[in-house]
Amino acid sequence: MNDFTASACTGGSLDPRKRVNYALGLVLGEDEFRQEQFYLRERDHRAVRALHGYGTVAGLAVAFDQGRVVVRPGLAVDGAGRFICVPSDQCANLDDWVARNRTEVLAHLSGSPGQGGLGLYVVLCYRECETDKVPLPSEPCQSDEESMAASRITDGFELKFAFSPPAAGGETAGPGLGDLLDQIVHVDDTGSPPWSPPEEPVALEEIRELVADWIVRLRPELSQHPCLAPGDETCVLLARIDVDVDLLEDGTLSVAGPPAVDDADRPLLLSTRFLQEWLMRLTAAETEEVRILDDLLDVDTAGTDAGEVLTYDGALWVPKAPITDHGQLTGLGDDDHTQYLLVDGSRALSGDLKAGTHRLTGLADAVDTQDAVTLGQLANVLRVGDAAGGDLAGTYPNPSVVGLQGNPVADDKPQPGNALVFNGERWAPATIAVPDAPTVARVLPFATITKLDERRYEIWFNLEAPDNPVAVEKVGTDNLQVAAETDKAPFLEALNIDIVGNPHRNVFTLVVTPPKEPHGHLRFTFTLRAITLDSGVTVEEYAKANSITYEGLGERAVRRSRLTTVTRFVRDRDLDHDQNG
Repeated sequence: MNDFTASACTGGSLDPRKRVNYALGLVLGEDEFRQEQFYLRERDHRAVRALHGYGTVAGLAVAFDQGRVVVRPGLAVDGAGRFICVPSDQCANLDDWVARNRTEVLAHLSGSPGQGGLGLYVVLCYRECETDKVPLPSEPCQSDEESMAASRITDGFELKFAFSPPAAGGETAGPGLGDLLDQIVHVDDTGSPPWSPPEEPVALEEIRELVADWIVRLRPELSQHPCLAPGDETCVLLARIDVDVDLLEDGTLSVAGPPAVDDADRPLLLSTRFLQEWLMRLTAAETEEVRILDDLLDVDTAGTDAGEVLTYDGALWVPKAPITDHGQLTGLGDDDHTQYLLVDGSRALSGDLKAGTHRLTGLADAVDTQDAVTLGQLANVLRVGDAAGGDLAGTYPNPSVVGLQGNPVADDKPQPGNALVFNGERWAPATIAVPDAPTVARVLPFATITKLDERRYEIWFNLEAPDNPVAVEKVGTDNLQVAAETDKAPFLEALNIDIVGNPHRNVFTLVVTPPKEPHGHLRFTFTLRAITLDSGVTVEEYAKANSITYEGLGERAVRRSRLTTVTRFVRDRDLDHDQNG
């Protein structure tokens, strides 16, 4: 693909894409060794964060013990792909920390004066420590400290309390990954086990489309870091601690009672080995298990001879001689011959008895509910030719209905489409009103977007026709994303927006940050479940309740009744200027 502009290779500071080219005569200095190490470390970090993610790998349990918050030893990977090892128990006295940070704690307390709840987050961060100092050649008059330098850098860590958790990073940033997994789970609604592949090829095709869309366009890091560089926040959340804090009369703060420790929101990172064994176990669940006889605890196959069969002796299955062939049916009374029916009735049937074309005669009258009934006992049962009564007239087996619950039925001949209606005296055929046809879903434009000047745009919501009786309460970054369609990867440049006005009902004015790359259109994506109306419901709920679909939903979303997002495109009037400037 030679139509793309080549990426220039420039010199300067450390670059994760560069490694040292060892050529004969090249003078190696500090910069070369630093660049080589930086390249190797960053390559490993990129592989870990891009292919595996971040979170707790093992250990690092958080507990409260005798006034101290304790973090157990363990291993984690931070948002930059770096391993963080905590080799031993780490403890922090909560009372001491609250006293040292009194001003910030008071600002974050919630509750009544004198006592309040405090939410803290236990956060683990990667740190580096310079160690093993050695002497260096020095200039005259330099101190001992100036003539020493660290010969090693040790991977370290920092454990701290924070008033807010680290922002989610990598693939978990935003709701995109959760929405994708929900769509994949609901692609195949056949009720098959979750480990079974969909039976229909179309389901596999749709899953591949969803995954490809995630990788190529929707992965969150792409908008800011095309090569998946780490974000600004790389620390790892271990747990949330909720504790009550008392404000004493002398102005000091005191922790009241043990805190509640909750690590439900900590990111976890499963090993590849764990995932492999898990998938193999799920796959094996569908296959029939095969067991070796010698492995069964209740089977003893020692000393077997040809022709023997396994027989249960009351404790074990052991090899014994097969059942004796009785020849002319002798010894039928033996207990081991249950396949034979005894005429004295002492042995119950073990299956259905078929008489063929013969009859069973000499049967006694039935006494119990499970006994066979004789014809003589059917004297009071209806027979062919018996006269009908009540609401029926004629004889069995073909009587006529002349009444319903004692009310006569008219002899009038019914017409196609008639129903039997009671007119106060009798039941007679009559025409009934046909219900209205079901409501057909309406397709509305949802929103009209107009460019006011170079940066300002106006959005007019058209949620209902013709009166537009409902109104959008608020538009912001939680329910609207704007991106520029560009010609360079990743092809969608996320833009910052600022809502600057709401001049009329359902009309909002916003300012959009100009794109950095040449562009032709702006993409406005509205999240329907996050837009609230003045009636208190979301746009998604309102549209479903009123059989409305909106332009920009996409055929797949309408077909599956998933009214999640609406996408609108606006052509930039400054297209030529952008491309030529």
